[in-house]
Amino acid sequence: MRTSTKKAVPAVAVTTTTTTIAPEAPAALSVGIRFERNHDTLAKLGEVADALPMLSIRFADILNHPVFQLEGPVVVGVTSAVAGEGVTSVALQLAATLARSDIRHVCLMDFNLANDDLTGRVSLPKTTGLNGVLENSDTVVHSYGCAELEDLQIVPGGKPVANPARASRAPRAQQVLTLARERFDVTIVELPPLATGDAPPIVDHLDGVIVVVCAGVTPKDLVATALSRLDPVKRVGIVLNRIQVAGPRWLVRKFAPWW
Repeated sequence: MRTSTKKAVPAVAVTTTTTTIAPEAPAALSVGIRFERNHDTLAKLGEVADALPMLSIRFADILNHPVFQLEGPVVVGVTSAVAGEGVTSVALQLAATLARSDIRHVCLMDFNLANDDLTGRVSLPKTTGLNGVLENSDTVVHSYGCAELEDLQIVPGGKPVANPARASRAPRAQQVLTLARERFDVTIVELPPLATGDAPPIVDHLDGVIVVVCAGVTPKDLVATALSRLDPVKRVGIVLNRIQVAGPRWLVRKFAPWW
């Protein structure tokens, strides 16, 4: 991965219905798909940017995982057992943390397929997005720069696809991820929940996967079932989201390195 002279994230220890459907014809790969950066509109991180110093510490163990030490571009997915566990938040925070480190070119790509929460979170206009490319209605993958972080680009999903099972298995999905490797040092991919069966076909083209679990809410057996759908080699780690920590905010920040 290409690097700059920016200060790297400190290494601090922290705890870190399958549907069978015929794939689209390989001829779809012959269509010229390309990335295009929109220079007129910038994504805005808002409150995520304010929390980045603390988030850098929380993600330190993940960033030290061997997958992020690979030679060449890295593509890592973020998923969960079921919907509503905070995948969009974790993916956004992780991508922003990476962009603040010594990694120069970072992309956050919305491969959720069923919703477009990311667009609203970063104040981008509603567009056709990546899903239009996956459904063969567009050939341009639009990316947007970030107002707070010049090394971060965001690719929104856009209008939900009509058939997520088909879109996740489409040859275009692999082609988009291949193009991302050529353009970015690290690509963070927001994935559908594992329970839908739409994430595993996309995971096949990734280097690793992070699973988000809502602390104290998601049943253990449900998490275990979700993890069983992933190749153990590709499991980067589990992020416990929405942990309740008692105490004033300044105290939580002060002792965050020892979590």
